[in-house]
Amino acid sequence: MFKLNTFFSRIMSIEPIRRQSIVSLIWQIAFTFIGFLSTMYFAHAVGAGVLGAYFLFVAYFSIIGLMTDGGFGGAAIKRISEGEESDAYFSAFVALRSVFVTVVVVVLIVFRSYFINQSR
Repeated sequence: MFKLNTFFSRIMSIEPIRRQSIVSLIWQIAFTFIGFLSTMYFAHAVGAGVLGAYFLFVAYFSIIGLMTDGGFGGAAIKRISEGEESDAYFSAFVALRSVFVTVVVVVLIVFRSYFINQSR
């Protein structure tokens, strides 16, 4: 118990920006490891037919995440951190991200015939 208190006190003594960067790095590593394990599970459990659809899902999900987190998210964080009307900027970000994800999903559904293997 003493070592746990020492550990937390050392982490809390780090300035907030550096601490947040460390937490983000740890979560990124954890998500990567979870993704690796889920890929191994799908490869062994469901076979190659479903694995291709899983890879497409991961690719589309990553593209959506890249656009919304990197672009929209960065702009929203900048405006929210300025302190004026932060609730309005957060609501606008959620609405904009929802609309963007909906548009991408609808486009993928509309053009799904281009993604189906026609060689069978």
